[in-house]
This record gives sequence, structure tokens and C-alpha cells, in this order.
Amino acid sequence: VFGRVDAAPEAVVQGRTLAFSSLSNVALRPGGEAPLQVNVAVRLVTSGGWLLVTTALAFGLSTRLRYGVWILPQLGFRVLLLGVAAGITYFAAVVAVLGFGPSVGVPMAAGLTVAFFALRAVGLTVVGGYLGELMLRRWVHRPLPLTLEVFVGVFAMLVIRFLPLVGGVLWSLGSSVALGMGLVALATTVTDREPAAGLT
Repeated sequence: VFGRVDAAPEAVVQGRTLAFSSLSNVALRPGGEAPLQVNVAVRLVTSGGWLLVTTALAFGLSTRLRYGVWILPQLGFRVLLLGVAAGITYFAAVVAVLGFGPSVGVPMAAGLTVAFFALRAVGLTVVGGYLGELMLRRWVHRPLPLTLEVFVGVFAMLVIRFLPLVGGVLWSLGSSVALGMGLVALATTVTDREPAAGLT
């Protein structure tokens, strides 16, 4: 967790190791010889997956996520701190449940991982919607579908991810914000709130 796993040349490791190098990256390496490198093709496939999932979430949870887009700038740095706390809590929970052994700990860790990425997907949809709204409103001065704003915003984030040096840092920051916004979007009741009435 927050590191990398390298097998020595003379080591014999059966199975695979899973390294969470940051809040945004997971490195899968084979148990034996050469490491399985994350290349451009894999990143393109995962980027397409993020675009598909976030656009689908924007379509299915438009009211809740539109409220998240509205409240995001009001939260400021608090949402980043919330996301970092959620990420650290997740990693601590995974390490803790793995202590129960492979028969119990591995399924629990897998369940936590699914919940982690689902939470991040919801938050990434909100962040993408906010960025897409900022970008599109410069040219179109009327309300646009949330799905379009999310697609444009998430696409811009994924393009930035491929930038050398700063791309990984910015993507990690965005992932932390996404975790925080995922918690806010899922934990907030929008039907009782006055601003949500005009967001559909």
C-alpha cells in the first residue's frame, strides 16, 4: 500500500501481487519474472471505461449528481481532505481484513475494492460534470445535459492524465477530490434541499 512490489531475480512467488501505489493507480505484477507494465494501450482502455461509467452514472443519477456539481465549489479544500481521509481509511481497512486469512480476508478486501472504485466513479462523475460545465458555458450560454458536461469534463481529465510529469500528480489530486465528492453525493439527501429543485 502506497508503494511498489518488486520480486528479486532469485525469488519464486506464486500467484500475483497487487500494489496500490496511490489513490488513483493499481499495479498488477506477475508472481514470477518480469513485471506486467501498465502501457498506453491499457490506459486507453481504462480511460474508455471511466468515460463509459461516468456518463452512465450521469444519465441514471442526474438529480443527485447535478446537486453535487452545484455544491462542489462551496466545499473547497474540505472535499479534498475528505477524499484523502476516505482513501486512507480504505487502505487501512483492506490491510486489516487481509489479516483474517485468504478464505475470509480476500473476499472482504475484494468487496471493499469494488466499493472504493464505485465511490470514486460517482465522485469522478461530479468533478467531470463541474469541469465540463465550466468549459462548455464559455461557448454555450444555456443549460446543457449533464451527460454531455460529464463526458467533456472527464475526457479533459483523462487527457491531462497522459501529460508527462504533472499528469500523474493532477490525476491523483482529482481522484482524491472524487472520493470526497462521492461520499458527499451519496450521503446527501437532495430531495429536501431547495437548490435541487431546479437542477433536473
